[in-house]
Amino acid sequence: MDTVVFTATYADIPAHLPVPGPFRELLRERFVLAHEVLGKITESTGALCLDVTAAAEWSRPDMWSEDGLHPTPRGHQWFAESIADLLERATGTPCRPRC
Repeated sequence: MDTVVFTATYADIPAHLPVPGPFRELLRERFVLAHEVLGKITESTGALCLDVTAAAEWSRPDMWSEDGLHPTPRGHQWFAESIADLLERATGTPCRPRC
């Protein structure tokens, strides 16, 4: 079967959560570990990975809902477009609707 598996890293979610500083740093350390494991898995399996951590867009407040945990509609749109771009580059198949 021709299947493309993809995943993504997490943005700096702890930066947007209303939690005490020491807990925020603990969460950030856990995210770093999760990203390391994810990197090893995608490398060994050939899965695609969108590196959300490298995207400056996620530091903008308009990308996050009030709870600081979930993306806004704008954040979801950016993520969907970024995944479509990643899939198009990797497969050569257009992943966006034609207008």
